[in-house]
Amino acid sequence: MSSRRFRLCSCPSLPDEKVLWDAFGLLAKWFHFPPQAIYDLDLDELELWLKQASGQIEAQNKAYEA
Repeated sequence: MSSRRFRLCSCPSLPDEKVLWDAFGLLAKWFHFPPQAIYDLDLDELELWLKQASGQIEAQNKAYEA
């Protein structure tokens, strides 16, 4: 995976490849993002979607615990 894929962002450095693939997998599974849509995200957008998924997963887990 090349850092060329990502536009400039406010991130201090590009995450390692495993972290990126884990993030891509989460978005594909949780939001049914097609590969090209994930590929087109910049790192800031990726981070926002990951926060959204995290919040939804946390809420879902709390609902199951109740």
